[in-house]
Amino acid sequence: MQIAGLFTVTVEASLLILLILFIRRMFGTKLHPGVMKCLWAFPALRILLPFELPVEVRWLYAVHFPPERVLVWIWLAGAAVCFLLFTVRNRRYGELLKANSEIYGKKDGVLVYFVDDNIGSCLKGLASPKIYISRLAENSLDWCKWIVKHELSHYRAWDNWYVLLRNLCLIMQWFNPLVWYGAECCAEDCELACDYRVTRGEDKEGQIVYGRCLVAMAAKKPKEAFDNMAMGSSLGKGSLKKRIEQLGREKFCPAALEYLLIAVLAAAVLFCFLGPSNTDSDVLALLGRHAVI
Repeated sequence: MQIAGLFTVTVEASLLILLILFIRRMFGTKLHPGVMKCLWAFPALRILLPFELPVEVRWLYAVHFPPERVLVWIWLAGAAVCFLLFTVRNRRYGELLKANSEIYGKKDGVLVYFVDDNIGSCLKGLASPKIYISRLAENSLDWCKWIVKHELSHYRAWDNWYVLLRNLCLIMQWFNPLVWYGAECCAEDCELACDYRVTRGEDKEGQIVYGRCLVAMAAKKPKEAFDNMAMGSSLGKGSLKKRIEQLGREKFCPAALEYLLIAVLAAAVLFCFLGPSNTDSDVLALLGRHAVI
């Protein structure tokens, strides 16, 4: 096993993201939201595991790049700054929640709090997450019920850990606009998958109430003084419209096609882990002593 160059990882991750964006554009909401969310794990896997298995075959060629120490420091400095910003903003957001919260109760072992209406509802934390409900929903038991159910769905699907992995990808590829755009699309797909889980099996009336809750929360969207890293939820106008249209959808692409798309992405990412033999083990390999083409 050897370290894959940063250039190699960047190119391969970008190609995987472009492939997913093509699938997303091609099938839209016809693809099951859970499957769409699953596909984003493949480029994340490539970014977070920058290794490859050396293979001696003719159809793999090595493209060499001169190692520039200054580029290594630029990448490390950018990653450090990005990590620091994420950490500081997340900590400030946590302090803001703690300072403006009031206990509401407990649901399925998870503590639920009310927070000021200028903050917003979210699931916050990793090992022992807590649910925070905006006071905008305080006077509506229906809204409180749906928000708690929504955040519990995120919790059961481990979406809080999914966000951590997404942020790590952004730190590793801070210079790559495709990764930032992919992270935004991934956040939207996580919300669509959560909406599906929450409303699955509900009658039409329940889906309508849930949709109204989404619209109301978006209409009075809290000020974004801090980036909410808790769930990375996407509630832009385009995203909200897409989420509302998706509610109640039961018919999706054939399961065989969905399995085929997952298999294609899995094969693509496995191919990315193959590389030409390279005896260099210097740290400068991070910047792409070689790239597989």
